[in-house]
Amino acid sequence: MSGIYQLTVGVLFVLSVALGQRSGDVYILFTDSYAKQIWKLDFNNSNYSNIVIENHENPIAIDYDPVMNKIYWTDVGRPDIRTCGFNGENLSLVRKLKPGSVPDGLTLDPVSRLIFYTDTGNDVIALIDMADFYHKTIINTNLDEPRGIALDRTQRMMYWTDWGAEAKIERATYLGESRTTLVSTGLIWPNGITLDTEGQKIYWCDAKTNVIEVLDFDGNNRRQIAHRDSFHPFDIFLFEQVLYTTDWTSKRIYQVYLDERNMTSLNGSHFKRLNGIHVFRAGAFQNDTNTCTTNKGGCEQICIPTSGGRQCACRDGYTLITNGLNCTGQADVFALFTDSLAKQIWKLDVINSIYSNIVIENHENPIAIDYDPVMNKIYWTDVGRPDIRKCGFNGEDLSLVRKLKPGSVPDGLTLDPVSRLIFYTDMGNDVIALMDMDDYYHKTIINTNLDQPRGIALDRTQRMMYWTDWGEKPKIETATYLGESRTTLVSTGLIWPNGITLDTQGKKIYWCDAKIHKIEAMDYDGRNRRQIAHGSSFHPFDIFLFEQVLYTTDWGSRRIFRVYLDGRNETSWGGRHFKRLNGIHVFRAGAFQNDTNACTTNKGDCEQICIPTSGGRQCTCRDGYTLTTNELNCTVHNACSWCYPGQCGGELLSADCVCHPGFTGHHCQTITTKPAMHVLVQMTNSDEQRFEIDSTDNQASFWTNVNNPTSVHYNLSAQYTAQSSGTLPDKPAYIEDFHVIELSRFIY
Repeated sequence: MSGIYQLTVGVLFVLSVALGQRSGDVYILFTDSYAKQIWKLDFNNSNYSNIVIENHENPIAIDYDPVMNKIYWTDVGRPDIRTCGFNGENLSLVRKLKPGSVPDGLTLDPVSRLIFYTDTGNDVIALIDMADFYHKTIINTNLDEPRGIALDRTQRMMYWTDWGAEAKIERATYLGESRTTLVSTGLIWPNGITLDTEGQKIYWCDAKTNVIEVLDFDGNNRRQIAHRDSFHPFDIFLFEQVLYTTDWTSKRIYQVYLDERNMTSLNGSHFKRLNGIHVFRAGAFQNDTNTCTTNKGGCEQICIPTSGGRQCACRDGYTLITNGLNCTGQADVFALFTDSLAKQIWKLDVINSIYSNIVIENHENPIAIDYDPVMNKIYWTDVGRPDIRKCGFNGEDLSLVRKLKPGSVPDGLTLDPVSRLIFYTDMGNDVIALMDMDDYYHKTIINTNLDQPRGIALDRTQRMMYWTDWGEKPKIETATYLGESRTTLVSTGLIWPNGITLDTQGKKIYWCDAKIHKIEAMDYDGRNRRQIAHGSSFHPFDIFLFEQVLYTTDWGSRRIFRVYLDGRNETSWGGRHFKRLNGIHVFRAGAFQNDTNACTTNKGDCEQICIPTSGGRQCTCRDGYTLTTNELNCTVHNACSWCYPGQCGGELLSADCVCHPGFTGHHCQTITTKPAMHVLVQMTNSDEQRFEIDSTDNQASFWTNVNNPTSVHYNLSAQYTAQSSGTLPDKPAYIEDFHVIELSRFIY
């Protein structure tokens, strides 16, 4: 079942059937997902007519709105929901769905002006109001493969099938409340579902067991209605005590009379793949009304009918205000996350569940990510290049922040946008470093007693950083922005601590451990440690706290999970079209307050780097520089901070360099070993005699008795080989590159 849609294409048919003495034409709407057409059959005249709709990909579910004489259908190939007039006129888009959506089920409440649909790609059931197309997610938990959906419009209840690993049939109110499982045994691939609201019966078809079954609304009196060998029913609809079902195997529509229980074919086998079906009698719709029919019952966005009248509701991302009618708007919430195997950065509109790929060239392995609301910039690390880069919110203005030396593994990144600082971890070199965001001055903060530092988070009000280390002795530590007052908070019960995030108001630390499959929390002082969430196949990489909800990326399911702090799993995104989700950052657009501190303007007059403090600010310098006595400016440090090729003979800021063999000087910058040279000199005198000197003995000078040469041609090549091991030591972070070059050559 999971591979159904990989090759399907789409068609929508309308078939009209005259049934005996019934008044008015009866139409059957159904889709053929291999033919990419819409048909209407006037059964009285046995005439098919093609309703021409452009750009079908894979139409599946279908329904009809008798109030406006409109057809609605889903297309899992595009994916979207569209509508048109009964003859194909006035084609319009209802809702464009995000990539990966599979809207297999659709049904309407034309009186209440509501659309309901299932999405097996994202495991959700949602509704849309038919006037303004406001969208509201109803159910997004404990769904696996939701498909068919049907409504009891008088009781405001919805029923649906789920053909996932634990197949079931469920029921809930229009808003997803009072959820009940009605059937959970004897099912394999339950597909279509339909209701007899007067008789209070549920009918469904199962494509794996090849049957049509029924049970009462209360879950009792289950029985088989029909069975057929090689029967693969997709959808089913009850109309005037006759069941209509589409069959993939025979490519036919079958009628099943409830009193006779025999199956009769309505059409030949010229169709290709029949899917959704809906039956109605033209002109038979009664102009029923409820409190939601007119002007949405006074509701601003969505009106839900109730036994006592109506209940107003709001679209995703909005909440109902105290008057019970209007909705308060919220700024857009975005989640930024990386997919390292796909080499992509994604932006998720959390409210509308819409993904967009931020197209950046030359990704190798993007990992950590953060957002600067001051300049509307995205920052991320790439362990494949390795480097740190940034771009505008939509991918524009790509630029390099810092090229890291080979072997660097910058798994963690976080920003202090007020102080204009970047912090990152590098488990390839076992360091934590910072950079200022204006001039990219780089300063190593911690380079001792680190093994595999990964996640990093900041308490910007207290100027403290917290990080995870999943090395041989895993731990969670904290220190000031400059690495002082370093403290180990947790060193037991950890194996692979990855992401870390903070509740700065509640003074709590949250982290995820990929080996023990947990999210845990504790207070700032290391006390009150407790488990927040756990999953047996859960492999979380990063975690971020936003408005009292935890967002975490999971390698195992390739999804983003959203978890309330009390442990409730609210929803997930992603899955099939992602490969390996890593860093994540969530923020509300436009919500950033223009906070300031002593470092915000002109770096607090610091020449290089400004660090905020409780009393103001502290200036500091990039690697290789030290602060002068005025405590504002920086000067080159004339000791081991510039020592290559070599190493410090003692403390970093006071010792002399111990140079690599073959080098000398205050910074080991002078080569004492002669390079291997090959010199070829050709001269011609006035008598046009030619003389040649060819030397490979490393002579620095050559003499000749040729007087007054009229031309001289020479070629010099040199090769330097380091003494001792024959190779130079690895460059420290502050050395961008190293070359041995020829300074000069001359003839006199």
